[in-house]
Formats: sequence, C-alpha cells, structure tokens
Amino acid sequence: MNFFCLALTIIIGMMRGKGNQISVLKCSASDWTAVAIYIVIMFQMIFIGQRLNKYEYDLKKKYGGINQVPSDIKPKGKVLLYLMILGFFGGFLAGAFGLGGGVIFNPILLTLGMPPKVASATGAYLICFSKISSCLIYWQAGQYIWDYTGWIALWSVIGSFAS
Repeated sequence: MNFFCLALTIIIGMMRGKGNQISVLKCSASDWTAVAIYIVIMFQMIFIGQRLNKYEYDLKKKYGGINQVPSDIKPKGKVLLYLMILGFFGGFLAGAFGLGGGVIFNPILLTLGMPPKVASATGAYLICFSKISSCLIYWQAGQYIWDYTGWIALWSVIGSFAS
C-alpha cells in the first residue's frame, strides 16, 4: 500500500513538473482535478490502512493477545481519530515546510504512548518514502545536482560504516 501511495505521489509530482509528456499547467482545471483525485485516493488509503490495522489488532486479541505488548496503540475510539487527523496534518506540514517527518510525528507518537525506539523507527520509515519521492521528482525535473549528491552519498556511506 505504501508503494502505491509513493507511486501516485511521484506521478502527481511529474505531472506538475515542466518539460515532460504529461505535464499540466499549475493551477489549471486539470491540475486541481488531479490534486483533488490524489487527495481522495490518499483518504481512501488511510481508511484501508485503518481497517487493516484494526483487523490485525482484533486478530491478536482473538488469539489471546499474541504478539501484543502493553505499549501497543489500540486502534479504536479517539486514539484512532487522533492518529488519522494528526497523520494527515503532520504530513501536510512536513511537506509544506520541508521539515523531516520525525520532527512532527515523533512527539505525536510519544504523546500517544508509543515507546521512543518504536516512534523513532516509525518516523524514519515514513521519511524514507517522502525522500524517495522528492529525489525522483527533482531528478525528473532536471534539478538534481549530481556532484553534490555524490559527495553527500560518499560521506553518508563512510559515516554509516564508521558508526
């Protein structure tokens, strides 16, 4: 499901870019239509994800709490509503202001009772998809700076092996 959302995000980004076969004029009727369809599909993905999460939680409960820990977030009631609302607006703010998602999502997840290690890993997982999308859109638009990218990648690899 995450890969579908990533692919859809990349397609919308490419449509809004310049110099390709499927580009649309920004703020045109077709642009707003594509963005509206994108938002509707993303809300559907949130709903599907919520249903899958609840199904998995109910299945764990049915079989005696297998693989459950006290810090699991219970997908019901106000907690689920908070997760959905804060996830949507947190993602919007992270994208609009160019923030790392962890700056927004980690405090939210910690407030909801998630252990710090799990909250941090979840934030890193979410950021991975937004960065892949951003990189592909910049590359497609011809705005990627390859020598700088190589320099950062080199030192990132060295730093990961050194730590």
